[in-house]
Amino acid sequence: NNCTLTANESTYAAGALANTRQNHIININNSFITNNTAGQIGAIFFRGDEVVTISNTTIANNSSGSDTVLYFLAPVDVAIDNCIFENNVATGFNALLVDDCGSFNIRNSIFRNHSSGDEGAVGLRQTTATIENTLFHDNSAARGGALYLSTTFDQTINIIGCTFTQNTASLDGFGEAIYVLNNAPTPTLNITNSILWDNDDGDG
Repeated sequence: NNCTLTANESTYAAGALANTRQNHIININNSFITNNTAGQIGAIFFRGDEVVTISNTTIANNSSGSDTVLYFLAPVDVAIDNCIFENNVATGFNALLVDDCGSFNIRNSIFRNHSSGDEGAVGLRQTTATIENTLFHDNSAARGGALYLSTTFDQTINIIGCTFTQNTASLDGFGEAIYVLNNAPTPTLNITNSILWDNDDGDG
């Protein structure tokens, strides 16, 4: 609680914070994680059967040399509430990547001004998720400027009361705001009471 992790560097993973042990409960609250860099995972790397809660926290101006800025691999549950993610740069993939998560929830948060060499600001792989009352603004990637979905099983993504605006995908036809990778089976995407406005998929 009430921590500032800033201007840390790593040649490999997790410029600011990492945990690879099993069966942990991790709570980050009222904190600032800013200006961290790493060769692969810019700021945070969590792997294992963890329960992760991030609330009232700003994660900004972090950069990754080859992969993603935040990477959660195989956690039991991730909850993000009332957080700001902004100005993060991922050369390879997402600002936030969640892979093989039992339950993933984002509420009342902001993702803005991210740039990625490939996938959007948030990437979900093999993960069932609910994203609620959240703003995605001015994010850019090659595919799915705001949200990139990939799965090898039948997952469900619920988007409720969210706004996607001025997100861009540099590849034509690859989803200016949201991109769903055409694997089999394709995930179920439910969008309710949300706004998708003024996004650009690279075709002008």
